[in-house]
This record gives sequence, structure tokens and C-alpha cells, in this order.
Amino acid sequence: MSSDVNDELVGFTSDLIKFLANQNSTDDALCIAAALMKTAIEIYTITLEDEEIHSILDVVAESIPTIRENSLPKLLDVDYDNTTIH
Repeated sequence: MSSDVNDELVGFTSDLIKFLANQNSTDDALCIAAALMKTAIEIYTITLEDEEIHSILDVVAESIPTIRENSLPKLLDVDYDNTTIH
């Protein structure tokens, strides 16, 4: 991936997370996130076999703590130690 595309993707992701965080309810944000996850899986099914998709999901699941720790506070500028999300 080129540097320009990577920079655009980082900006898009940051904007999307901020948009989701500013929804009127947690349920709204979670429904939108679920739709995005479904769309990603639909795109994967175009070129990948089920086993490959399961492997990707395993890697994603394993990276949740790292994503939570490193990415979200920087993108949202939120102190998660003092915030309840659910």
C-alpha cells in the first residue's frame, strides 16, 4: 500500500471512529459497526475461502487488546480508564 493511500486510510478510520463515538446512543454506534463488519466479511467472501476468512477473524480477535490499547485513545483522545463504553 502506498504511503498516500495509507495516510488516507488512517484519516478515514479516525473520522469514522469519531462519527461512531458521537452517535446518539451506543446501540446506534454498535449497529453501524456491525454493518461495517458484515460488509468487510462480504468483501472477503469475494476472493477468500471460508477457512481464510476464519484465519483473518482469529488474527483480529487476538489483536483486540492491542487495538484498544494503542489506537482508540489516540484517535478519540479519550481516557478509557475513566470512561464506560457499554
